Amino acid sequence: MTFICTFGRDRSKAFYGGTLDLPVTHEDDSAAVFDLNGIILRVSEAPGFKPADHTVLGWQVVDIVAPR
Repeated sequence: MTFICTFGRDRSKAFYGGTLDLPVTHEDDSAAVFDLNGIILRVSEAPGFKPADHTVLGWQVVDIVAPR
C-alpha cells in the first residue's frame, strides 16, 4: 500500500482516476482509494499539505505515446 497526501482531493481524483485511468475501489471521508494493478493507493486530503517538489510515484511503460 502507498499513501499520497493532497490539498485538493477532487483534483487528485480527476488525475488518478481520469488522466491515469486508475479504478477507484473505495472512497470515504478519509481517502479515495485506487487500484494500482493490485497495489492499493490511498489519496488523502491533509490540511496545510505542501506538495513535494519531486516525483512521488512512477511507472515503467513500453510506449508512453501508444493508445490505451
